[in-house]
Amino acid sequence: MKSSAAPTMAPVTDLDTFYAVTQMERLSIWFFDADWCGPCRIVRARYLELVAHYGEQVLFHRVDVDDEPGISSALHVLRIPATHAYRAGTALDWPWPGPPAATAQEEYRAWIDRHL
Repeated sequence: MKSSAAPTMAPVTDLDTFYAVTQMERLSIWFFDADWCGPCRIVRARYLELVAHYGEQVLFHRVDVDDEPGISSALHVLRIPATHAYRAGTALDWPWPGPPAATAQEEYRAWIDRHL
């Protein structure tokens, strides 16, 4: 049974944690944004729906580019919102390079399901 708590994306505050999580066998999806970014809020809400749907199957993480510039810099995040995905140390080809706000949840789920 899923928790009644609101879904969240785990914040990551250092590069060592980022590297450790991306080495795991479990799919991890990394959302780069900032609190002041309007489009980021829209996309964040969509990701929170995915967090609720997948629960512990997928590790969803949020990186605030203002609070964690080291992670953003290491991954060459130049614009937000941005998403990266990893599994077992391999960067996966996230199919939506720009802001994916218009992408249907079914498309997200189909991509995630292929990588579980």
